[in-house]
Amino acid sequence: MECVKPKSITHQHLVTVINTLLPEVNQNGASKSIRILDVGCGDGELLSYLLASLSLLQPSLDFEFFGLDLENTGVQKPEFIEKP
Repeated sequence: MECVKPKSITHQHLVTVINTLLPEVNQNGASKSIRILDVGCGDGELLSYLLASLSLLQPSLDFEFFGLDLENTGVQKPEFIEKP
């Protein structure tokens, strides 16, 4: 299992919180698909980190990530999303 380095302590904290809450969300046999929306995502660094980290921590779940930002100053690079 390859470790993913966080860009900031906030990114690491968010992964920890989401990972802790996932068993509660899934306890009733609900869908195995989790959707995450990042409003004001900038260049998508947080979404990229969440995708890499949560996919390693919760391989049995399918994640869908969505990002929205009104500014084009953080336009993502072509290699932004690389599936693990």
